[in-house]
Amino acid sequence: MVERCSNGPLRGNKRYYWDGGIRIPFIAKWPAGVPNGVKYSQPVISLDLFATVAAAVGSDVTAQDSINLLPHLRGEMDEAPHEYLFWRAKPNVAVRKGNWKLWKVNKSDLDATAITDRAARRLPMQAWPQDSPLGQMTLLYDLSNDIGELTNVASNNPDVVADLEAAIEAWDGEMGEPMWPAFRSTLDEIDGQMVHLFF
Repeated sequence: MVERCSNGPLRGNKRYYWDGGIRIPFIAKWPAGVPNGVKYSQPVISLDLFATVAAAVGSDVTAQDSINLLPHLRGEMDEAPHEYLFWRAKPNVAVRKGNWKLWKVNKSDLDATAITDRAARRLPMQAWPQDSPLGQMTLLYDLSNDIGELTNVASNNPDVVADLEAAIEAWDGEMGEPMWPAFRSTLDEIDGQMVHLFF
C-alpha cells in the first residue's frame, strides 16, 4: 500500500474502512447543555448530529439511524448509542459492533496498468459494476487488541463473521438503492489480494 499520509497508529486513510479512513475526533461546546471537559469514547456517527441538534432545540423530530447523543454526553446513559455502525460504498460495506469490525471489499483482477492517477492509485472514472463479480475479501479486526487493524482474524472467528454479515444483510434490506453512483475508485492490495475501493 502506498502511504499518502499517516493517521498512526490507525491504518488507512480516505476511501478505506479501516479506522484511519473513517475515525475522526469530534469536539462540541455547549456550556448550557453539555458539561465542560467531558471525554466520550463510544463510537458515534455523523448521522447522530441530526437527532442531537433536534433535541437541543427542543424538537421531537426523529430520524432512522440518528441517535440523540445528549443523554450519553451528560452521563445519563451508560450504554453505547449504537449496537452497530455501518458504512457502504457500492458493494463494499463495513460494520462495527463493539470492538469487532468487519469489512467486505471487492476483489479485483486489475493491475497497476489500469491506474490513471499513480499518487492516489485512482482508476478511470466510469460506471463500475454495482455487484462483486470476483467476490469479496472478508476482513475482520478485533480493535481491542489490534487498533491498527493489521491482523485479519476472520478465519479464526467464523461466528463473529456470521453475526456481522447477518447484521449487514438486515441493514442493507432497509436501505434504498444509492441515488448517486460512485464513479471514483482506487485499486490497492490488502494482504496479497488486489481490491477495488469505491468512493
